[in-house]
Amino acid sequence: MNILRINFLIVLTFFAGCGGGDNNSETKQEKVGDIITGKWASCDFDGDSGLLDTYHFDNGSWSSTEGLYEDQSCDILKEGTIESRTGTYTIGEEVITSAGITVNEILILHSSGDVCYQIFQVVQDTMYWGLIEDFETECDSIETRPVEIDYRYSFHKSYD
Repeated sequence: MNILRINFLIVLTFFAGCGGGDNNSETKQEKVGDIITGKWASCDFDGDSGLLDTYHFDNGSWSSTEGLYEDQSCDILKEGTIESRTGTYTIGEEVITSAGITVNEILILHSSGDVCYQIFQVVQDTMYWGLIEDFETECDSIETRPVEIDYRYSFHKSYD
């Protein structure tokens, strides 16, 4: 009787692992969604002014602000230079760049109607976007989605 019970448990365990469908992709997307959730900020200084760019991602919605600052630490705002945007986003599949780096696709929909097919990579608390040379012609279709990560600009996760 114990042998029958053990065999039954082995078979039951086997079938329990064979659920109907592959939830692996969904689970990966949820984890990536968790990774990108939060506030990300980048302050870059070009010698004359600082540009503070922030993104906030939460549950499929995003918002961003961009402002010019008088100092390299992005503390002293130049008057009237804040620009805000909002929209939605969808995390896509993992893809591998030509450099062999695993990144994620993201579709960014602006409230204005603009679309950006982008890629991103998160390394610990730093996020990098795909390399875009010309915002007028790149990232507006799947065909013009960036294929490499731009490591010149980094966004750091904010915990405030």
